[in-house]
Amino acid sequence: MTPLPANEEDFNDWYDEEHVPMVSQMAGYLRCRRCVSALVAEEGVAMEEQQQQQRQQPKYFTIHEVEDLAGFAGPEARASGETEWTKKHMAQLKGFEMRGWELIKE
Repeated sequence: MTPLPANEEDFNDWYDEEHVPMVSQMAGYLRCRRCVSALVAEEGVAMEEQQQQQRQQPKYFTIHEVEDLAGFAGPEARASGETEWTKKHMAQLKGFEMRGWELIKE
C-alpha cells in the first residue's frame, strides 16, 4: 500500500498508534511486521529504470501473523476499520491488497 506523500507521516502515526493496537486485540493475534520498499541495485539495470519500477510498486508491506484467519471476521478487526482515522487513510491509499496465507514450513 502507498499513502499520499503529503499524508505519509500521519499514515505512519495512524498505523502505529491506532491500527496495529486495535488489530492486535483480535483472537489469535501473534504479531505485526511492517516493511518499507528498498531500492536494491541490480546489475545491468539502470538506476533510473529501477526507480521508475519502484514508484509503480506499493511502498509499504505489512504481515499480520495470526493463529487463525477467522480473527479478521471478529469484532476487533471490524472496529479497526470503522474509525475516522482509518476511513481517511483507506480512502487515500493506493495499491491496498489484503491476502491470507498459511504457513507450510517453519
